[in-house]
Amino acid sequence: MRFVEDVFPLVEKNRNQKIDFALKMLSEAAWKPIDEAILFCVIGLESLFLLNEGELRHKLASRVAVIMKYMGKEAQSIFDDVRIAYGIRNRFVHGSFRDTLTEMEKESLLLKLSEYLSESVVIWIQLLSMNRTSKNIIDILDRVAFSIQNENRLKALLKSIVM
Repeated sequence: MRFVEDVFPLVEKNRNQKIDFALKMLSEAAWKPIDEAILFCVIGLESLFLLNEGELRHKLASRVAVIMKYMGKEAQSIFDDVRIAYGIRNRFVHGSFRDTLTEMEKESLLLKLSEYLSESVVIWIQLLSMNRTSKNIIDILDRVAFSIQNENRLKALLKSIVM
């Protein structure tokens, strides 16, 4: 029950537009057809992990994979899942409805994306409660591969996260 005791009070205190939007996208995804649900999950992840910048697919996939890696998840598969989902998002947004995945593969991908998004919201809320900004969090995620000091900073931040 640590989640209810430790995290839930932080939700109201640390809400911002990014958190609210990510939660809205997660909620919307639950009621949409599968391709649209994947789109909504990717948009929710974008709202947390992207600033106004280029190379979106790679940056989004890298940042989600890095933060999940330090939460004990398999980074390479998360990176691949987010890249695939971003491709679906692009095809949907740009009007190309050519399917590259079976319905079963899309269902599996959607379940994973929903998990990544919901866990990311929980992590983000807790990091914001530590007086971190979204830009600061993203900077740490981007620099973790370049030095042990940056990796240790991220580990220190994430060790107190309650899931």
